[in-house]
Amino acid sequence: MRFLVDENLPVRFADLLRTAGHDAKHIAEYGLEGAPDDEVMARARRDQRVVITYDADFATMLVLGGEALPSIVLFRDQRRRPEELARLLLENLDQLEGSLTNGAIAVFDAARVRVREFPLEPD
Repeated sequence: MRFLVDENLPVRFADLLRTAGHDAKHIAEYGLEGAPDDEVMARARRDQRVVITYDADFATMLVLGGEALPSIVLFRDQRRRPEELARLLLENLDQLEGSLTNGAIAVFDAARVRVREFPLEPD
């Protein structure tokens, strides 16, 4: 899969995904550190990448905009090390790949993984 790792995760996270055979870029590789979320989203959409982040604003942008892509992987537990987060994502990727390809948000919290396919209706 193709991933765009947000700046709130370390470059090391993208490295771990690349080591596992995925096409992963960190926003630092695009010079987008500090860029507004809409610029990050535009880059992910243009490059057909799934955004990986701790920032729920990305999902909110998609819901409010009625968009289906790019998909979002949202981590809620910021206490875990990048190696643990990468392992969690990779262990669940077979089940998530179809949804992420078609447009979804996958939320990883401390106890479970939830998937909601796009487009979602705003609350």
